[in-house]
Amino acid sequence: MIGYQSIGAHTDANSLNHRTTKEPIIDVSSSRRPTLKDVARLARVDPSLVSKVLNKDPQVSLSASTRARIMAAVQELGYRPNLRARGLRMSRTWTLEAVFPDLRNPVYVPIIEGARRRAAARGYGLILGTADGQGEDDRRRVEQLLNDRVVDGLLLASGQASDSLLSAIASESAPPVVVVNRKVAGVESCIMVDDSAASRIAADHLYSLGHRYVGVISGPKNSMGDSDSSQRRVDAFVERMHMLGGEVVAHYAENWHATAGLHSATTLLARSPNLTALYGTTVMLALGILRGAHLLDLNVPRDLSVISLHDTEAAEFAQPALTTVALPLEELGEYGIDRLIDKIEGKSVGSEVLTQEPLLIIRESTGRITLDR
Repeated sequence: MIGYQSIGAHTDANSLNHRTTKEPIIDVSSSRRPTLKDVARLARVDPSLVSKVLNKDPQVSLSASTRARIMAAVQELGYRPNLRARGLRMSRTWTLEAVFPDLRNPVYVPIIEGARRRAAARGYGLILGTADGQGEDDRRRVEQLLNDRVVDGLLLASGQASDSLLSAIASESAPPVVVVNRKVAGVESCIMVDDSAASRIAADHLYSLGHRYVGVISGPKNSMGDSDSSQRRVDAFVERMHMLGGEVVAHYAENWHATAGLHSATTLLARSPNLTALYGTTVMLALGILRGAHLLDLNVPRDLSVISLHDTEAAEFAQPALTTVALPLEELGEYGIDRLIDKIEGKSVGSEVLTQEPLLIIRESTGRITLDR
């Protein structure tokens, strides 16, 4: 309960001033959930100001001390917004969905974690879903979610669904859609990491170790007919290596899984046995490449250097430990959620590439070319 000190009609001004500057008496029993008014009374501000601060209203202007007092009151009372009531007032569900092609792929884990953390910080729940883009079932499921207002917006991170499918979903749905980790023709809001820069870093690293005849293994060329992810990474690697004076053989796997990396590595090395290094454009392909080298009785890195785009725990514990070019995937998830909420709030959101530089992480799978190669 909230205990109030009564102020009589005949209270003198000195007494009134004294009482209104004292700490309010707040007694919230364990049986009642703290309310916005409780927070406002403890912080000695208007409830509307508390609401604006918690909703990160960009128009609100207040001192740092007042903001700190409000947040201290929120923490002391253990206040949590009533999302259901807020949603009814504002015609929102305060729920987002993030759709990934395969939740077993470790590359998506940091994106999911970044998205989950940022959604919670912004007062939204997050639903995780999967869609591999194979047919109309995925489209109908996503459209139903949006049309039924189950979620306020959709974060799409699918490397397999076609551009045409994603473009149709984004254009036909009333709630906003943001695509992350790829550029999709026809979708206004695409947030990407700079995988072209990462591919150039991989080429620089291999060339610095003396490798002049190398291979690159990527996912399906023009995945699902019109995706650019595979081609963009290959093009950047090939262009850089050619600029440096090296030669490149490119191979496109049937999918992005480790098994495809294994099959691609054995196929490519049988066709071009003089290759001294391979670049896998995602970590799962590279893990398959390591396995393929083992089956061909090639020592990594003495006989074959291997480098990968993306860094995961699996890369660190591979045998040998995998050299990678890490991209800011958690930041991608966080920023994607921020931009999705911006769209929900009616702001214009275009396509962007995150500015964080990729990071080369040198481990055991790359080394200087040996004289007999």
